[in-house]
Amino acid sequence: MTVAGTCLIFRALRPRLFSVLLSLAGIGAMGVSIFTEDFLTVHFIASVVTLLFGSLAAISSYRLIRSPLKYLSVILSLLELMALILMASGIALGLGVGGIERMIAYPILLWGMGFGGHLQK
Repeated sequence: MTVAGTCLIFRALRPRLFSVLLSLAGIGAMGVSIFTEDFLTVHFIASVVTLLFGSLAAISSYRLIRSPLKYLSVILSLLELMALILMASGIALGLGVGGIERMIAYPILLWGMGFGGHLQK
């Protein structure tokens, strides 16, 4: 759905960099769902692709949206990137693996809901 939605956004707004980044995040998300944790290496790579490019897409959406969402997009993206770096470093901040994974996933999901709502206007 992310890739299909990105195609529609591209047709309407023509944001090249944003479209590429969000499409890569969508393709990564497909990889996460197709390759379960039984395929640990592929699942891990797809997860990193999804989270990294999703965060970069949220930052690049800065020019497409109005404030205060434009500032919130950057803040949520930086939060996710910091949590991703912490997890890669083995630092869970006392949250455990599941807790730090949520700190990585939730900001980009919140951004996606806000961005989608913003497009409705």
